[in-house]
Amino acid sequence: SRQKLKELKEKFVREVDPSGANLVVLDGATMKPEDFRNAVSAMSMFVKKRMIVVERLLESGKKPVQEAVAEYVEHKDFPEDHIVVFWEGETKKQETRNKKQTKNKKPVKKPKSSSSTGSETIATSLLDVLKKQKYVQEFVVLTPLEVERWITEEVQRRGGKISSGATRLLVASVGNDLWRMANEIGKLLAGHTAITEDAIRESVIEKTESALFAFTDALGARNRSEAMRLLV
Repeated sequence: SRQKLKELKEKFVREVDPSGANLVVLDGATMKPEDFRNAVSAMSMFVKKRMIVVERLLESGKKPVQEAVAEYVEHKDFPEDHIVVFWEGETKKQETRNKKQTKNKKPVKKPKSSSSTGSETIATSLLDVLKKQKYVQEFVVLTPLEVERWITEEVQRRGGKISSGATRLLVASVGNDLWRMANEIGKLLAGHTAITEDAIRESVIEKTESALFAFTDALGARNRSEAMRLLV
């Protein structure tokens, strides 16, 4: 998903705004509703389109901010000229309550919140608003077989080669963390045209085991700073 976001940003800069001045990135964990409104409503006399990227609003943002953004996106005056991208690292599935009722219990009414117009309406779910947009893409966790296919394509894209045995060993060593996998592939191909099983054992497995032992030793010695460095 990060790779896809990078491609979208690069395409905007390449085709719309080479200066990159109209590419705005907002941190969903710290942004306020007015930050989003100002970014989307701002106009430029040199570039007709702007690109606004909102990161981790569902994952880390405050609920009132999510509701305000959802209402603004659905508003009839929401500008349609700009490109607005919502990127999430991980969205937790909403918990569903058991709706069965007993004879002695009454159904609980959903709380109401006041909208900007002053009328009482049930708060709009940002996730529901985003899911019904025209362009929605989900990046699910890949299975081991899908990771093997991804590795083969990524190595070929970088102009390298890898055998099926080396591919399976790399999956067994790294798992389905594609962010780390991409970094490991980059290191393995540095100065080489092919990735071998021996290179994976030396560069990935042995270094991982060595770092794990060092991390355990740092914890045992209560060396917090060293443990955190190794963890990162």
